[in-house]
Amino acid sequence: MSLQEILKEVREASKPVTRLVRSGEGYKMMGMAFLKGMELKEHHSTRPAKLIVLKGSIDYTEGTEIKSMSAFDEIEIPVNVKHSVVCNEDSLCLLIQG
Repeated sequence: MSLQEILKEVREASKPVTRLVRSGEGYKMMGMAFLKGMELKEHHSTRPAKLIVLKGSIDYTEGTEIKSMSAFDEIEIPVNVKHSVVCNEDSLCLLIQG
């Protein structure tokens, strides 16, 4: 699936849209689209991951720490650590796992 398709899909969605963009041996790349106000509720990753904001603005929360992120910001997401994302404006992100 392309990032353009993910952006089109989120226009009709009531929650963030996360779709597989590419995968290979030991990794997955996911496109994530949000509309302003959407939230990715608290969860954890079973694999090391990196979140990269391509467009827009989000707040990434890990424990009690909140990191405001905008275009081209990135953060490493540790394994088995609870985190969440709140979207401040329409946003597009890449999540790379593995």
